[in-house]
Amino acid sequence: MNTARSPKAIESNSSGLGVPKHTFPLKKQIRTGSLVVFFILLGCSALIFLDGLSITYQAYQKHGPAVIAGVLTVPGMAALVLFMAGLATGWWAYKNWNGGVFVYDEGFAVRRRKDMQLWRWENIVSLTAAATRPFLGRISNGTHIYRLVDRRDQRITLDDKYSRVEELATIIQAAIFPNLYARAAQKFNTGQRLGFGPVIISREAIQIGKRAVPWSDVRQISIRNGVLRVSRKEGNWLSGASAPAAAIPNLNVLLNIIHQVVGLKTE
Repeated sequence: MNTARSPKAIESNSSGLGVPKHTFPLKKQIRTGSLVVFFILLGCSALIFLDGLSITYQAYQKHGPAVIAGVLTVPGMAALVLFMAGLATGWWAYKNWNGGVFVYDEGFAVRRRKDMQLWRWENIVSLTAAATRPFLGRISNGTHIYRLVDRRDQRITLDDKYSRVEELATIIQAAIFPNLYARAAQKFNTGQRLGFGPVIISREAIQIGKRAVPWSDVRQISIRNGVLRVSRKEGNWLSGASAPAAAIPNLNVLLNIIHQVVGLKTE
């Protein structure tokens, strides 16, 4: 079971997850950037409200109190929206200021200011990865989003707000793979169908969406440009089936089952 506990208590007993091994703090620019946005939003809110008051006062002097509500409503609502957005940004910065992910022998912990959520390797049942490639040279390093689900359907997303998130995801995947693969292989060998999001495999076929391809008809299974494709032995590539890799949980387990149990090579 994944639980939330106080950071001090966690640090004193190594989180109950064994020996600490790696730390992935929240990126500094994310923390400072959220504070900058907080002050900008509050400042804009104050300026808009004060400007609205000034305009409303001038209208009041010319036309009397009947115009106050009509003149002040728009700037007042705009100021309120910016103020609430600023508060939300400031609260996020406060809550996550000392945030980070800490990896241990038996799992990892996600720390926020007042608590720490524990994730044990054996409780994790799904890892889904979505990444975009860099574009325009050095302007962007691409994006990385990793979604985890445990046995109790608790969910967490790890993304680029954490330092070296790709390395973190690699560590998590390596730790959870043996258990996930063993369970999947056992079910597959007993004749059960295995679901990996839009992909379903059985002893007879691989199915993506409503399109099923018998193993005897499969020439190759490959991943290119973020898409998993099933190519038939006969026919063009349109005669097979495909699915976005980012939509397939435990993709490495699926590929290893296909390669080691079914006997098909994957590229």
